[in-house]
Amino acid sequence: MNEVKFGIGLRRPEAVVADAQKAESLGYQFATTGEHVFFHGSTTNGLITLAAAAGATATIELMSSITLVP
Repeated sequence: MNEVKFGIGLRRPEAVVADAQKAESLGYQFATTGEHVFFHGSTTNGLITLAAAAGATATIELMSSITLVP
């Protein structure tokens, strides 16, 4: 039987570490982020965002939802 996992998107560049830690403490299994052209808000490099989240958490799985390639 397949396991259902629950996660969140890390969308606030200024709060990546806090949001990742909060998601982990609430029991979410994964967090995701990505790069995209946002016209109504700031965005960061997805891989750097995931690195910051990885350094601040211990068990939550991390993944990129969109990675722009030059």
